[in-house]
Amino acid sequence: MKLSCEVRFALGHPGALTISTVSLVHLIQAWLLLLFPNSGGGIALSSLMWVADNFYPGGDRILVAVTMMVCADLALVSVFRRGGSRLLALTMFVPQQVILLIMAGFVAWCTLHQTYADGVMRPWEFILNDQIGWLGLALAHSAAIVRSSSRG
Repeated sequence: MKLSCEVRFALGHPGALTISTVSLVHLIQAWLLLLFPNSGGGIALSSLMWVADNFYPGGDRILVAVTMMVCADLALVSVFRRGGSRLLALTMFVPQQVILLIMAGFVAWCTLHQTYADGVMRPWEFILNDQIGWLGLALAHSAAIVRSSSRG
């Protein structure tokens, strides 16, 4: 019973559905990345693998997966929290937002260069149509964070 009250409270939180959806997607991707080494070849995950390798040479899928899990968990804790500092809650959304912006930025780069992360060439409109969800999630997540800032 208590869990249902907390879920009801969280769903009343501005942007909770968007932030929870993004967190679920990131958690699924992270587990797939841990369990299946070849699952990191898509545009979105390739962008995170590239960042990990450039900032932490030898950075691998485990580092990316754990980072995604931590970021998703922070966002979920912030959505389900009661009371406390609004600034702290908003700060807990930032890591997930950074991940989404990296993914969306790489989607835009691949679209402009008309190539997938694995080098497959496709027209820009094909890649954009295929990957537009990441751009939409980044935009929706940004709006959810702005709405969360109005939470009392």
